Amino acid sequence: MTRTQKSQVIHRYFDEVWTAGRLDVLGQIIHPSYVNHAPGLPDMPPGPEGLKPIVAAMRCGLPDLRYEILHEIHEGDLVCVRTMVRGTNLGELFGRPPSGRAIEVEQMQIERFQEGLIVEHWRRTDEGKLAQQLGWTL
Repeated sequence: MTRTQKSQVIHRYFDEVWTAGRLDVLGQIIHPSYVNHAPGLPDMPPGPEGLKPIVAAMRCGLPDLRYEILHEIHEGDLVCVRTMVRGTNLGELFGRPPSGRAIEVEQMQIERFQEGLIVEHWRRTDEGKLAQQLGWTL
């Protein structure tokens, strides 16, 4: 898989899935044995089905959720992506009632590719800044 092809998948992942909320796209870009290694999440089923409730929950809590890709670094079957996440907390988010506050927080994500699809995911979010912006105490 070329760098350009991986980049196209990454852009679809953030633009179509996370920003536009198109859960149907997951079946086109996520490997059936996909594993989400993101901290703080329970063990989810593998593949696109395990990711759908996460995307849906984030989009419920932040209906205007937007991801901006700031940097991409490619190394073999891995793509590291630095993103800026923005949105307004107008719905329940992580079991908490809406705050009505806007968020803007950076994330670092690593996506591993297999057979042209994303097969593994790791993420780090500035959780402290996110909580502060939402008015939450940790």
